[in-house]
Amino acid sequence: MTDSEEIIEQIQDIYEMFDIPQNLRMHMMRAAGVCKIICDNWKGPKINKDDAVATALIHDLGNIVKFDLDSLNATQFMVPEDAKRLDHWKELKEEVIQKYGRDDHEATINMAKEAGASDRILEILHKFVLLNNEKIFKENDWETKICNYADQRVAPTGIVTLHQRWFDLKKRYKGKVDISDELAERLQIAGEDIERQLFKNVNATKLKGPEAINDQSIEKYINFFEGM
Repeated sequence: MTDSEEIIEQIQDIYEMFDIPQNLRMHMMRAAGVCKIICDNWKGPKINKDDAVATALIHDLGNIVKFDLDSLNATQFMVPEDAKRLDHWKELKEEVIQKYGRDDHEATINMAKEAGASDRILEILHKFVLLNNEKIFKENDWETKICNYADQRVAPTGIVTLHQRWFDLKKRYKGKVDISDELAERLQIAGEDIERQLFKNVNATKLKGPEAINDQSIEKYINFFEGM
């Protein structure tokens, strides 16, 4: 069994090991579901499907370090049971910062290493951030393209279009992230370019375009990951 297969099979244990909030688990499983539906209908260059799916399942392990848990809407995306445990999440956030790093991407990489991620998964994780959209579009790393695209299709409430996702990101991070409007526009265009690249390499009779990826079409994958 490969490292990626082990991560997929042990994903719920990994989430428990790091005490990942339910909303963050669901985000990662949805992203993995988007990866899986693309991989299951792939007809393009050879890819390692397990690497793509496993990476998506752990791509935001360290995101709690950037949760604004002191804001009035700190729990707006949490499930009710987690929302009642705000003090717990505040303590966990500090523990994660102390052990894995203050930067969410750094924390995720360190947690992924502890979870047994392979060098290839770590390579994808290093590359796959929205700020790298233009570079990812130009390169031929298809697993990274798939993971990157999948993350851009998942909002806190579920699967959305790229346009909806970017509208949500601009709204939620306005004034919090130092990105010019011009750069944000370029990154969004690069995301759309990646989408076109991917859909030229899937079976169009079975996956008939981006709109075919939605909460209903990936539900079976979510159920699969939850059963691990």
